[in-house]
Amino acid sequence: MIDEHAPLFIMTSEREVLARYERARQLRLAQSAAPLLAVLAGGFAASILLFAGHSQTIDHLTLILTAVFVALGALGNVAALFLAQRAQGRAAADIIAGAVGLAILAVAYMWMRRQGLDPFVLVYLALFALTIALTGLLTTISATIAAAVGSNIVTIFIVAQGIGNPHTDTLFRRDAGLYVILLILLQWAFAGLVLAVRRNYQTTFQELSRLYTETKQVDEIKDQFITSVNHELRNPIMALTGYIEILQLRQRQMSDERRAEILGQAGKVGDRVTHLLESILDARRLDQGADDFTPSVVNVRQTIATAAQLIDPREGSLEGHALHVTVADDLAIWGDEVRLQQVLTNLISNAIKYSDAGTPIDVTAQVISETLPMPRPWPRSAPTEHQMVEVVVRDHGLGIPPEQAALLFRRFVRLPRDLASTTIGNGLGLHLCKIFVEAMRGKIWLESTGQEGAGTAFHFTLPLPPEEYMLASAPPPAAEVAAE
Repeated sequence: MIDEHAPLFIMTSEREVLARYERARQLRLAQSAAPLLAVLAGGFAASILLFAGHSQTIDHLTLILTAVFVALGALGNVAALFLAQRAQGRAAADIIAGAVGLAILAVAYMWMRRQGLDPFVLVYLALFALTIALTGLLTTISATIAAAVGSNIVTIFIVAQGIGNPHTDTLFRRDAGLYVILLILLQWAFAGLVLAVRRNYQTTFQELSRLYTETKQVDEIKDQFITSVNHELRNPIMALTGYIEILQLRQRQMSDERRAEILGQAGKVGDRVTHLLESILDARRLDQGADDFTPSVVNVRQTIATAAQLIDPREGSLEGHALHVTVADDLAIWGDEVRLQQVLTNLISNAIKYSDAGTPIDVTAQVISETLPMPRPWPRSAPTEHQMVEVVVRDHGLGIPPEQAALLFRRFVRLPRDLASTTIGNGLGLHLCKIFVEAMRGKIWLESTGQEGAGTAFHFTLPLPPEEYMLASAPPPAAEVAAE
C-alpha cells in the first residue's frame, strides 16, 4: 500500500538534519558559555583569595585550595573556548560540563574533609544542578541522565563521609538525610527541566521541518502545474494557430468543404482548451465543497454502471476493453452517489487511457474488516474492528513506478512519462478522487509494481450504511407482498 501523504521529493532525512542543527547549536552555546563561565569562575576565585586574608573562622589553606580548584575550572573553560573557536563544538561542550562538574566536586569534597559538613558544602552540592543544566544544554540526553545519576551518587557519598567527620556539627548529622533528599530532588528537577526543554525544541524543530517540507512541496506542485498546463495548452494552441494561418494564406484557393473541415478541426481544438480550463475551475469548486452533502445509502453496482456510461469521449472509450464487474447486487455504501460516481468515472477513465486496447478492466467490491486503533487504557475486550466496503479498479496497462505513486493524488501532478506523451490529462482526476473518498470518511491508495502489463490497482474504502438504514431500505418479506 502506498502512502499518499509521502513527500514529493527525497530530502535529507529528518534525523540527519536534526543532527546537523544539534551540532551547530552545540557550537554556538559553547562559544557563548565558555567565556562567561571562565570570567565568573575567575572572579569567584579572586574573591575567595581576597576573603582568605580576612577570614577568622575558616583556615586560609581551605580557602586557597578552593580558589585553586575554581581557577582550574576557569582554565578548563578557557580551553573549551579555544576549541569552540576552532569549530570543535562537541569537544568544547564536553570540557565545559566536565570542568564545572569536577571543580564543584573537588571543592565540595575538600571542604567537607577539612571543615566537615556545613552550609558551604551543601551549597556546593546544590551547584551540581548547574552541571546537570550545562550537560543537558550542551551534550546529549543520555549524558544529562548520567550527570544527574552521578550527581546523586556524589551527593550521597560526600554527605555520608561528612556525617563521620569530627568537624561536622551535631545538627547537620541529625538532618543529613533530609539534606540528601532535598539535594537529589533539586538535581532531578533541573534534569527534568532541561530534558523538557530539549524535548520541546526537538518537537518544534520537527514541526518546522515538516512546514519547510510542505512549503517545498507547494513549490513543486506549482512547478508541476505549470509544466502540465504548458504541456496541455501548447499543442492545441499551436494547432489552432496553424489552422488560422492556413485559412489566412489559402482561404481563397480552398473549397467550401475544405474550409469547413479546417474550421471544424479548429473548433475541436478550442473545445479541448475550454475543457482544460473548465476542469481546473471545477476542481477548485469541488475541492472546497467536497464535504457539502447529506449521506445516504448508495448501491455500488448501480453506481458503477452509471459511471461507465459517463466517461468523457475525449478521455477514452470502453470500446475495446472488457469491463468485468464483480460486485454483489445489494452491496451499498454510506456516502454520496454523485461523489462515488465521479470517483469511479475517473478511475475507469484512467484505466482506459493507460492500458492497451483488448485488455480487461476489473472492478470488484467486497466488505472487509478494518482494525480500529484503541487508546491504551481501553479494555482489551472492547471491539477493535469495523466493517468497510473496499472497491478495487484494476487495469493491465503500463503500471506506475512505486517511487512516483504517491505523487498522483496531488493536485495538477502527472508522471514525467505522461507529460512527454500524447495522453490527455490535467492531473486533477486522482486528486478529486482522494478529496471525495476522504469526504465520505474513507481512504484511497494504489498498488503497482511499475512493470508494463502488470497494471495498477486503485483501492478505496467507504463505510457501510448504518444498520437502521439498511433495514429501512430492504424490500418487504414475500408473505407481506402477497398479502397486499
